[in-house]
Amino acid sequence: MNIAFNAVFIFGIGPIPQLRAEGAAIATVISRLAELVICLFLSCRPGYLHPRTANLLKVDSVLSRDFIRVSLPLLGASLLWGAGFSAYTAIVGHLGADAAAANSVASVVRDLICCLCNGIAAAGGILLGQELGAGNQEEARRIGIRLRDISFFIGFVSMGMVLLLTIPVVAGLKLTPLAQSYLTGMMLVQAFYMIGRTVNTVMINGIFDSGGDTIFDLYSLVVAMWGISIPVALFGAFYFHWPVLAVYACTCLDELGKIPWVCYHFQKYQWLKNLTRG
Repeated sequence: MNIAFNAVFIFGIGPIPQLRAEGAAIATVISRLAELVICLFLSCRPGYLHPRTANLLKVDSVLSRDFIRVSLPLLGASLLWGAGFSAYTAIVGHLGADAAAANSVASVVRDLICCLCNGIAAAGGILLGQELGAGNQEEARRIGIRLRDISFFIGFVSMGMVLLLTIPVVAGLKLTPLAQSYLTGMMLVQAFYMIGRTVNTVMINGIFDSGGDTIFDLYSLVVAMWGISIPVALFGAFYFHWPVLAVYACTCLDELGKIPWVCYHFQKYQWLKNLTRG
């Protein structure tokens, strides 16, 4: 729906006028509202959890404290993550129009391929959370270990996908020769970045968060992204005046650099906790 409405509202089809950026916003709102309606409809089917008015107005102090303790670090991590990627875009954008164009294309490819690791993390988190909630600690440990191993496999698969897409993506877009050279280099850097991105996404968002170990995500972003990657990229771009690809590589340091730390934290098994109260 979002793609179809984007085509209609951005470019103007039939009686619909050409709305450009405003049309993209309208398409997004319509598709999200449709998604909400579909989710509410499906939740009313037998066997599904569905909203109840009485529960919406009920406050459980114990549950609220547990929820706040687990969710606040997630909220902080999401804010740091979003602001950090905005900072990356701003830094690369200040390096010129060609760098900004190449970065935009590389970001789209990255986000599309990241759907793979995001899906694995979400599905793995459900499986792991179910076993933890049932008190099956040993089975949860085995699932966590399998997810860790799968994350590395998916990481190398994602790297291969980026490498395979590099030539057709660069050749299929109308860019200046300089922007094409930037895009080729960014795709190669991004291929190795995908290993770290996949491993960290599956292990942090899938494994650690399922056991309530949400504070690690916040710490890792403060140290790796905001303490190392963003400052190095800033100094490289505005003080040392490094080449565009060197600055872009700095924006990818955080995910690759976190892998040993994430693996070490995994082995401590602090995420192996049952969050339910019975």
